[in-house]
Amino acid sequence: MHNLYTNNIYETALNLIEAGVPLFPCRPGLKTPATTNGFHDATTQKDRVSKWFQHTDFNLAIPTGSVSGIIIFDDYGIWGVDGIKKFISSIEIKYSKKFIFIKNYMGQCILIKK
Repeated sequence: MHNLYTNNIYETALNLIEAGVPLFPCRPGLKTPATTNGFHDATTQKDRVSKWFQHTDFNLAIPTGSVSGIIIFDDYGIWGVDGIKKFISSIEIKYSKKFIFIKNYMGQCILIKK
């Protein structure tokens, strides 16, 4: 498990794209895409990600489902760290998936890469 979240959205964005996670921006404080094509504009290209997140207040978004093969599980602190670790361990053993763990400002988030 890796924690890729930092208190700086630009650093977090760079950490995620280095891990192969495509990103796209959403309007500040909203879940509305800030690009014309929404999640279809998601990329791991550093120049585009830098342009979006280095000097802006955009929210960071990750395309999920069949588009990216990524599933996100949000806990929001309900299970706690121990509960999340047990959940991840059981899934890893059963399905041999690759997990990236992100602790965000709202709670815990597990990124499951297929």
